[in-house]
Amino acid sequence: MKKVFYSLLTMVMSTLSLQAQVETSVRSISLDEAIHLARVQSVDAAVALNELKTAYWEYRTYKAELLPEVNFKATLPSYNKSYTEYRPEYLAYRWYAFSEHLIRLSEAIHRQ
Repeated sequence: MKKVFYSLLTMVMSTLSLQAQVETSVRSISLDEAIHLARVQSVDAAVALNELKTAYWEYRTYKAELLPEVNFKATLPSYNKSYTEYRPEYLAYRWYAFSEHLIRLSEAIHRQ
């Protein structure tokens, strides 16, 4: 009895799966659509695009390393004012003010 039940169940399931396969429709696409789908869904196309981008940036880095390097260095302007004591012999004390303005700039161009 179990054998009959299992065989009947197997036949019904196979019939349903065949019907499901028959019901799938076939869609016609143009050549342009096929090419577009291949580009979007292809793993090889994605790998090739990634290799192209990598090669592009490696080339850009190579070209940038050949360019001369320019360095600019500067300090902020500074101002210093100080008073110093000056006393010649046998004279009164005098104070003198000294002012100092300081700006440093430098530039360098390096070629490798």
